[in-house]
Amino acid sequence: MSPLCYLFVVCTSVLLTLGDAEMFGAPRKLKPNEATIEKFNHELVKVAHKFNSEHGNSSLHIITKLVNVTSQVVQGILYTFYVKFSPTSCTTFANDNTHVLGDIFLNQNSCDITGGEVFLFMLMLFIFYSE
Repeated sequence: MSPLCYLFVVCTSVLLTLGDAEMFGAPRKLKPNEATIEKFNHELVKVAHKFNSEHGNSSLHIITKLVNVTSQVVQGILYTFYVKFSPTSCTTFANDNTHVLGDIFLNQNSCDITGGEVFLFMLMLFIFYSE
């Protein structure tokens, strides 16, 4: 093997074993400051509304935590969220509720988190790049 090929193999091996190296096009875990309420609030409210309307439980469930968020570049950006839903003391879900993540935005009612069953839910969001 030529010295140049040997150097390439060694450098590639070192980069892959460092743990910080990512493959191009592979999902990348977002840092907490990259996955913020402000950035994804609109989508998370829609997911919370859909979850509550389909869940059929008497108590309102809100997103209390982003467990894991990844992004992947595929002719746009594909975001994958793992979110935790927790039940609250509220019994109805109105279209204008914006209850997401630990900072609950209150409309007129206060919805305290109760100690009931917690659900883990996966959401995939695709943002398409147009030319």
